[in-house]
Order: sequence, then C-alpha cells, then structure tokens
Amino acid sequence: NVKCEKKYMLIEYPHGSFPIATILIATFFDDHYLKYKSVGRTARGLSATVLDYIPLVRHLFAMVGSLPATKKNFLRAFEIAGACSVLPGGIAEMFMVDKEKERIYFKKRYGYIKVALEKGVDMLPVYHFGNSQVLSILGRTGLLKYVSRKLKVSIMLPYGRFGLPIPFRHKIVTVVGEPISVPQTSNPSHELIQEYQTKLEQAFFKMYEDHKHLVGWENRPLSIE
Repeated sequence: NVKCEKKYMLIEYPHGSFPIATILIATFFDDHYLKYKSVGRTARGLSATVLDYIPLVRHLFAMVGSLPATKKNFLRAFEIAGACSVLPGGIAEMFMVDKEKERIYFKKRYGYIKVALEKGVDMLPVYHFGNSQVLSILGRTGLLKYVSRKLKVSIMLPYGRFGLPIPFRHKIVTVVGEPISVPQTSNPSHELIQEYQTKLEQAFFKMYEDHKHLVGWENRPLSIE
C-alpha cells in the first residue's frame, strides 16, 4: 500500500555488523518503484557522519543516495526525495549480533519518530531477515562498545568467511510492513511520541513472527531492547 503521491520514513531493522540488506534494498527501490521515480521521488538514506570522512565508504554510500545523519539532512531528505531511510539501531546494534536470538536496539530510539510527527510523514517498517548473520565481529567488549558510541564510530573488526570481511552465505529476506499513518504535529508531546513508538514496536513484532519461517528462524526469538 505504498502510494507514490505520499512521503514515507522507512524504519529499517536490524543494522547488524554492516547494513548489507539496506544497500540492496536501496538499489531495488530505485529500480522497482517506477511510479515513485516518475514523480521525481526516490529514497534517501541517513548514515553515520563519520563515514563521510572515509573516501571509499563515502562514495559507496553516496551511490545509493545516503546523506550524513545530521538533523539538517534529516529534514532536507524529505524536500529532495519521496522517502527517507533510517536505521535507528546504529552503532549500538552492531554490538548486539547474537547467534541464539535476534536483538534490536529500539526502546531508547525515538528522535526519528518526533521528526516523522513534525513532518507528518507516514512510517514504513522494514525488517531485513538474515542481515544480522552475514558478518560477525571481533571486539564486542564493554570498553570498545562504550568508546564506539562516544566517538560515534564503530571500533571493531567484522569478519565472515575464511576470517575475512567476506559475508557468510545466508539467505536475506526483506519484509516491508503496512504504513503507519502519522498526523502532522508541530510540537509533539512525549506521550504522543511514545504512542507511535508502541505502534511501531507492535508492527515489528508481528512482522517478525509472521515471516521468520522464511529464513528457517521458527526457534529464533526476537528481543526488542
């Protein structure tokens, strides 16, 4: 039910050690939603500001329409595109990769919901099944996690096949949920923000339970933290 005349905020989980699925869906979005493109609208993503200082990485993210994650760019994204993609889990979630259960960093992230209310853009929940298992990381100690979050850059070593940063072979399935209609509110209250955070949490939980069998995760629970 994505309508080409409306603007959306894509809320994507999980970030994983590296958001491979997000990059894949960005190219899919531009190629597939021809009606969206016909009215001059594509999706723009937001990425950690530190990535803008790393030459090769900066160019990679620029190729898929990503902008440094500043408040100014967040608001600007809706002026230059029909949709803006955010991964609220960010750096914190990179250290939550788990073999036994799926963990997402959700409950303390609500700034993006405030922006959605202020702009009056509907939220579109997106879940990438399998993205959390394509890479593992070395350096998941409390100190590295603390330093990474303070510096807003991940200090860890990702690895996959052969101990190299080559992704493990794992099926990835992206599920796009139903849009959550959001009223435009110039100064949303904390209670209103919490209300829509709860709606979003319920949407993600239902999406996970309804589709986890697609990657053989019937016995892998979701932990929303």
